Amino acid sequence: MNLVSVNLAIDEFDYTRQGVERLSKAIRASIKVRGWTERKLRLEIQERSKNLKQPDLSLSASTVNRYVRTPPTIEHPQTKALKAFAPFVYQVVSIQGDDIQLDVSCTYEDNWRAFARIGTVDFENSAMLRTRKPPASDDNRNSGKESFMNQDDIGRGAGAVGRLIRAEMADRNLDPQTERDFREFVRFFPANHETEVEAVRAIVLGRVEYVNDDLIGFIALALRSFTENERYTTDLLLQINTVTSHRSNGNTRQTSH
Repeated sequence: MNLVSVNLAIDEFDYTRQGVERLSKAIRASIKVRGWTERKLRLEIQERSKNLKQPDLSLSASTVNRYVRTPPTIEHPQTKALKAFAPFVYQVVSIQGDDIQLDVSCTYEDNWRAFARIGTVDFENSAMLRTRKPPASDDNRNSGKESFMNQDDIGRGAGAVGRLIRAEMADRNLDPQTERDFREFVRFFPANHETEVEAVRAIVLGRVEYVNDDLIGFIALALRSFTENERYTTDLLLQINTVTSHRSNGNTRQTSH
């Protein structure tokens, strides 16, 4: 008798093409936050594999590149690779296009399956549900209602982004000139971005009229997390941050940089 055991169960992870791209973005974003290169990531993966005496957790340069490159050149992520990447990928809070918010206080080291699910249909469905859910109210300062400031009311151009943030804070009875209240908004920024936090303070308080493009993405992520409203995208803030010149000057709209 020669017995063979075969498992014909369907893969627990139903990956999609968009999901694979999300996995790749999460890896690339974590590399960027860490200040690493692709080679540095591979060396760290190899070192961990060696320390744990688990050779299966080591990845070749070509494998790392297939996951990290834009777009990734993989169709079905391998469990081995995801387990190897997981300890070095910060947990994803939200992904909106190329905007990714990470929780840099923890990685997927103890839960590689949570990392894998970023690439699945389940993640997409849960993300859809989150966009329909009204913002939670964990204290009496948050009305709990879904809030989205009308762009016509906020206006565009000089100071518009700051006005938008102040309006959302006021809707929650928060005063941006009060340090504690201001920190309620910027707590969604990574802990090691204090320079950007101070730049945002100047924007919120109206000391700076136009937002540099490199800050727009950060602010969009913070607004989405603060309001739990997925409509606050980078594209929307770029529109709000647009200069509208008077026709009498013979100029058309232009974006401030």
